[in-house]
Amino acid sequence: MHVDTWHSDGDGFYDVQMPEKLHDQPAMRALLTTAADGRFRYRSIAPKYYPVPTDGPVGEIMRVSGRSPIRPEHIHFRLQAPGYDPLITMLFRGDDSHLTTDPVFGAKRSLVVDFVRHEPGVAPDGTVVDVPFQTVDRTCTLVPCPDSRNG
Repeated sequence: MHVDTWHSDGDGFYDVQMPEKLHDQPAMRALLTTAADGRFRYRSIAPKYYPVPTDGPVGEIMRVSGRSPIRPEHIHFRLQAPGYDPLITMLFRGDDSHLTTDPVFGAKRSLVVDFVRHEPGVAPDGTVVDVPFQTVDRTCTLVPCPDSRNG
C-alpha cells in the first residue's frame, strides 16, 4: 500500500504557501510504502492550527456568520492499494480547542485522535530521541474496488 501524507508546519503554513522560504522544495510531506502488514510510521513535526483565507467571499461569510476562521490541527492522508478504493482523509488532534468550530466542518468525531506525549527516550522506530515527542496511532480500512469484489 502507498501512503501520501502532508500537514502544516509549526507556524500553520503549508509548503506551497512559502516557496521562497523553502526554495521550491516540498516540506511536511511524505510518500511512503507500508510494510507487508500495512503498517507505516514516519517522523515529522506536529502540525499547527491555521486560519482559512479571510479576504474575499469566504472571509465575508466567516464574519457575517460569526464563525471562527481557524482550522484545527490535522494531518492529511491518501492511502491506496491495488484492488481497493483510495482513501483520502485527515486526522485531527483531540485536544485542539478549534475542533468544534472548524470553518469547513471537517473535524468529525471519527477523525479525532490523541497525540500522545512521550518523554525523551526510545521512539517507536527504535531511535533515541532527546526531546519530548508525540505519537499518533490509527487503523484505517480500505474498501475493495467494485470491479474487484466479484472476482
